[in-house]
This record gives sequence, structure tokens and C-alpha cells, in this order.
Amino acid sequence: MRLAEEYVRLRLCWQQRGQDEAFHVTMAELAAALCCTSRNARLITSRLMEAGWIVFVSGRGRGHTSVLTFCRPLAQVVLDEAKERVQHGDVPGAFDWLHQPGVPVEVQSVFMDWLGSYFGYQGHQRNQDSSVLLKETLRLPIYRPIVCLDPADAVFAFDTQLIYQVYSRLVEYDVPTDSLQPGIAHHWEGNADATRWSFYLHKHVRFHNDRLLTADDVVASLQRLMNGTYAHRWLMQTVNEIHAVHPHKVIIELNQPNRLLPLLLSHSGASIVPAGIDAAETIILPIGTGSYRLNERTAGRCVLERFDSYYGQGALLDEIEILIVPEQEMSVSSGYRPGVLTVLTGEFDTAVFDHLPRQETPTGVSMLMLNRRYGILAKDEALRQAFCYGVDRLAMMMELGDTYGMPATGLTVHDGSGTADHLPPMQAEQWHKHALRAASLQSDHTNSGKPLFADDPFPIETDIQYAIQQVQQSAYDGSELHLYTFQRHERAAYWLRDAYAAIGIRLSVQIVPWSELNSESVLAKADLLLFEAVVSGGLYRQLEYIQSSNSLIRRLLPDDSLIRLQTWTDRLLSEHDAHNGMCDRYYNQQQQLADIHATVLDDTCLFSVSDWLDAVHDELRQAYSCVFLTERTAAMVFHPSLCDVQINERGWVDFGRLWFREEE
Repeated sequence: MRLAEEYVRLRLCWQQRGQDEAFHVTMAELAAALCCTSRNARLITSRLMEAGWIVFVSGRGRGHTSVLTFCRPLAQVVLDEAKERVQHGDVPGAFDWLHQPGVPVEVQSVFMDWLGSYFGYQGHQRNQDSSVLLKETLRLPIYRPIVCLDPADAVFAFDTQLIYQVYSRLVEYDVPTDSLQPGIAHHWEGNADATRWSFYLHKHVRFHNDRLLTADDVVASLQRLMNGTYAHRWLMQTVNEIHAVHPHKVIIELNQPNRLLPLLLSHSGASIVPAGIDAAETIILPIGTGSYRLNERTAGRCVLERFDSYYGQGALLDEIEILIVPEQEMSVSSGYRPGVLTVLTGEFDTAVFDHLPRQETPTGVSMLMLNRRYGILAKDEALRQAFCYGVDRLAMMMELGDTYGMPATGLTVHDGSGTADHLPPMQAEQWHKHALRAASLQSDHTNSGKPLFADDPFPIETDIQYAIQQVQQSAYDGSELHLYTFQRHERAAYWLRDAYAAIGIRLSVQIVPWSELNSESVLAKADLLLFEAVVSGGLYRQLEYIQSSNSLIRRLLPDDSLIRLQTWTDRLLSEHDAHNGMCDRYYNQQQQLADIHATVLDDTCLFSVSDWLDAVHDELRQAYSCVFLTERTAAMVFHPSLCDVQINERGWVDFGRLWFREEE
């Protein structure tokens, strides 16, 4: 790598000289070109000669010039170096290398074609025990860094995607069927009041270091989560004690009833890690029991290798190689190679993929969280109302397009891709009603009434005239309020800035790395946070935003709100009948649930997930603590030769199910 840099530095200094053209040069000129001493310049020229890249005849005696000849084409050296950087996992470095002054433009074009062909499916033969086998590799581009692979602390979608491949949990939650499936535990049962749970473990489960898993590993993993200051410590908040009865049975004692404990233990944060291993030792290459093990990891590359001793159905592809690609280079990195698979989240034009099969899924809710702990928004309800009613969600959806789906109504998503055409008839009718109502409110500026949350199952909180009135009645003096977000939401942030300017509110947009959005320094300065609440995983994701101490919702709410939310959550955990479904889908089953559960929240009926969500939404809406904007979607495009592609709630796919069909 260093040799190529030195050669290019020399070549660009004498780019007027042709290849294989000998010319005179002094050692002082060489040293100046290489930005080093004459002694180091001699060492560098010696290495370049040994590599066969130059011919160098040193001048004899003081004052005599040397003769230098360039033997390798500049374009080839630049291209080979860029390819080598990609293969070592440094895709950003490859682009930086290509974009340096003096690099021929045609090299960049050739590199882009090569990079497009680099991703996708690769199959090559290998010898093993005198047999010829086919090793199948799938290379995938991703466009954001891997932040954290410790299950207890991982919060970002792709981090948890990898965790679900590398680790296992006692129980696995299947989103499409809304059911719990065996994981490391093949059976589990709770006592009558759901304060004591027993989990029975599969035998012969092995970690990636070939060590057998026992109940002690389960106990150590959950105790670590319970006793640490981790992002997902909330999963253990009802747990009092965990102990191993024998190597294949674990008992969990609770301090209050929790009928949803098995569901919570299917969360990525409850993944099982080996006992007795310092977490710091596994930061780079974590050890789990999943169908893939992490075989290699650098800042820009990680390689998942099929774990042949996996206790369940093994992965079908031998290797998944993941490379981090700069966001600005997304559209050129995916290519058209058989087996290519790319996740689209709205950051670049997707027309280039129109010829490929596509799957799309709702992932969460784009929302503004208003800071009710510090600053003017903590004290001024009229100004908070202006934020809630002063944004046209349908206009936002239409103008930002692509991954911005239908207007959001809370911490829930519909089973569609953002248009009424994808909704069941009753929902489609409500959506159209919703759109007409919003259009009417937008055009009728004499309407001073505001939408009623309780009367409309799909409320759009848009009333521009009312919002302007609230700004005028508030204590707001026209100074800038600070909106913080990260790069993925940059377009939406500036759209909101302009939308709120129209009703008299000035916003400054602050873009920070997504790993910093939750930091104390940002929260102390932010009046508003813009982010996506990823709730498509179902109930445990919704609970996470209400219960986790790291939640961007929870961290900006006042203490009295948190107390009320905790009361509703405790009731849900103690009363919800999980046999009626883990999530009792809020929209899809709302009508049926109304026939089963009373609409008035009292102590005489079971408390359903719908009841809990109603209580949560009422708490957030009635005090105008947040602005639900639009639902968000993620899409996946893939080559038809890649089979069993099923996009999941994280916008990715279970790598272990993928397989490749050769084209005939």
C-alpha cells in the first residue's frame, strides 16, 4: 500500500514524462517529491526497483544526476491499489485514493465497474479431506458503520441484525406469525401468577469457540444484563433472581408478575454470551451460538462464517462478507452481479434498480421528540401545540417520497408501504378519509378547531391556522430553536425547518453522528430530536421506547409522565394474556379486541396491548410531548438468482436462509 503511494507521488511530479522514458533527476528533486530526506529517498527508490516499478541509475559522484524510468502505467497502479484497499475492507480509503488530484478520470470509471462486480455471489471450489467442495460467499454493501456488537448495548438496526445471526436467545420471536419459537430453550413455563418462570435448555449447544453451553452461561448472561448499566437493562427490571437448577434448566424469579417475560427474552439484548469471558475480549470478534460466527472484523469489513456446529438448521451459504461503503457512493456499489442484495433506505435515487425484484416493509415511525425537561418547550404548551398542528404530514410524505409512508398516528405501523392500495378495505377507507380531511384543513384557513385524537382512529394533527395562533399566544420570542438529528434524516430536518418557518418558528438544524444523538451533551442543547422509532418488531420494540433508559422518547419526558407510563406498563405485564397473541396487532385486530376487552380502562378487565398503547399515546399526545410524522419503510432489491429472500422487520433478511440458484 505504501509503495503505491510513493510511486504515484513520483509519477504525478513527472507526469509529463512517458512510460519507459528515461530522464535525468537529482537526488534532491527526488527527496522533495517524496517529502523526505535524501537518505530515505534512496531507500524508497530501492524498494520501487525491487518491485520492478522503476529503473533507477544513480549518478556517481557529487553533482552528477541520476536517471529514472517509470515502468508501470499510473492508471494501473492507482486501480490496483484501490482494489486492494477494498479487499482489505477499506472502501472509504479506496474512494479517497481515487479522488486525489491528478488521478486519471478513466480510472475511477473502471473502478466503479469493478466494484459493482465485486458485490454479490461468489462461488469457488475448495479442497477438504481430498473432496472438492463449493465455497459460496455473498458480498454485501452497507452504508453506515457497525457501532456495537455487544447484545446488551446494541441499539442500531444493522448492529442488531448481525447480533441475531451471531447469537441465540432462550426464545425466538417470529414476527410474521406473531408467535414465540424455541431457541436455546426447547420449552418454558410460568407459574399461575407469572412470578416464576422455568426454561429447559437444548443439550449439545456449542459456542463458536467449541465450548458447550450450560445453564451457567444463561444465568451469567442475564445477570450481566440485570446488574450492568446497559442499554437493555430494562428487559430485566422485573427479575429478582436467576439460578441454574441443573446444566439444562434455568429458573427466573420475579419481583412482580410478568406474563410477557418470554417475549422480552427474545429481544436481541437478551442474547446468550459465554460465562467467564471478559466482554472486552469479545468486542471485535464476539462469541455466540448462532448460525454464523464472526470470523474477521475491521473498521470497514466483517466476515461471517457458517458455524457447522450450530444446534438448529444450519446456514446455507458458507460466508457473508460485509463491506461499509460511503453513503455518497451508494448508487455505484451495488452492481448487477448475480446474487446482489441491497437495502434501500431512501438516501439515493433507486431508479437504477427498477429491473430487480423488490420487497418493502414498514420499519418504524419518523417523529419529533420535544424536550420537556429543559428549555422553552418544557414550559410552553402553546408552543408545543404549534409544533404538533403546524406540519402537513401528507405534504411531507409527497415531497420526501420513497421511504416516507402514510402519516403516522403513534408508535405503530401498518402492513402496507405507505399508500391506501396496500391496506385492508377498512384501513384504506380511513386513510382516504384522513387524506381528504388533511387537505380540507390545509385549504380552509378559517378553521380554528383542532382535530380530536379520541374520535379518529387515524388522526392527522394538521391545522395550520390553529398552529399560527398558538405561536402568537406562546412566550416564544422568535429566537432559534435547535433541532438535532443524524445524516439519514437530514432532508426531513430541512423540510421541517422550512415548514415551521411558515408558521413563525425558526429552527437551526444540527447534524451529528447517529451514535451521539443520545449523548448528554446533545440532549442538554436540543429543543427537538428527529429520529425514527423502529417499532416494526412488535411489542418488545414499543416497550423498549417506553422502558429503556436510553430511549430518545423516555429521556426527554418529565418525571410525572414517566411515573404514569410505568403504571400502565406494570399493568400490561401483569394482566396481558399472551395466549391471545404476543402483540395482538394494534390496527389489524383492534375491532376484534374491542369485542373482547372493555373500552374503559378499569380493574375488572384484562389489560390488552391495545389498551396499553392507547394509554401511552394519550400520555404523549395530551401534553404534546412529540410529533408523530410519517411511517418509514425500507426496501430490499435483489437478483432473482438469490432465493428465500424475506425482508424482516429490521429491513434486512435472515442470512442463514439465503441460497443461490445457478442460472441455466
